[in-house]
Amino acid sequence: MNEKRFLNIQNKVLRPADLRKTASTFYEIYEGLLRRHHGDVDRTTLVPKVGFVFHTLDAEYSSDDLDIVKADGILDDKVITAFTYHVSYFGPRLDLTLSLADTRFRSWNTNSVQVSGNDNDWVNGTFQQLEDTISKWETQRPKIKKYRWPISIFLSVMILWILGTIFTYIYSLLVSDFDTSYYFTFPILAMFLIVAPTMTIAGYIADLWPNIEFVPGPEHERTLIIKRRRLAQLFTIIIIPGLFLLFNSLFRL
Repeated sequence: MNEKRFLNIQNKVLRPADLRKTASTFYEIYEGLLRRHHGDVDRTTLVPKVGFVFHTLDAEYSSDDLDIVKADGILDDKVITAFTYHVSYFGPRLDLTLSLADTRFRSWNTNSVQVSGNDNDWVNGTFQQLEDTISKWETQRPKIKKYRWPISIFLSVMILWILGTIFTYIYSLLVSDFDTSYYFTFPILAMFLIVAPTMTIAGYIADLWPNIEFVPGPEHERTLIIKRRRLAQLFTIIIIPGLFLLFNSLFRL
C-alpha cells in the first residue's frame, strides 16, 4: 500500500546554516537508501538518487552532492529565490521532496515537504525526521505584520496631518486675512483620503516579512533588512512630530 505524507510550510526564515543542515539530512537519508539497496539480494531495482537545485535571481544551480552548499559557495554569494531537495528510490517507490520559494520573487503553488512510498515505516520515520528539522527553523511572525492595518491607518493619518498642517500654516503666512478656523480644514478633509496610502503602506509592510524568506546572499543585497530599518526610521520621524502636532492642535481648540 502506498502512503503519502504532506506538510505545508509557512512563516519561516531560512539562513545558510538551515539550508546546509537540511541538505545534510537529505544526504543522510539518501545514504541510508544506498545501504538498503546494496544489502538487497535482488538488485534489479534502480539505484537511489539525490538532487539539490537552487534558483537565484538570474541562474539555476544543481548538484547530486553536498558541494553545492559548501561554505563560501552560492549560499553566501548569491541571492537564493527558491530551492528543491529531492531523494528517490524507484525500486520500492520511495520519494522525498522539499520545495520552497521566497514569496517576494516566486509564487509557487505550494511550499512544502512531501514523503511517499510503499514502505510505511520509512515514510513515517522520514517525515518525522524532516518535521523535526523544519520545526527548528526561525518562525516569521512579527507583530508589526499582524497589526499592519491599524499601523498603516495611523501612519497615513499622521502623514496627511503633518502635510496638511504644514500647508495650512504656510498659507496662513502668505494670506494676511487668513481665518484660523481653516487651519484644521485640510487635515480633517485629508483624513477621508487615507484609504489609498493605508493600502499602500499595509502592502509594503506585508512585503517586508514574506511568508518564506531566505536570508542567504551578500550583505549589501539583503534589501529586506535595509527596508525594515527604514520603516523603523519612518516611525521615529513621523510619530514623534506627528503626535506633537496633533496634541498641540487639540489643545488649541
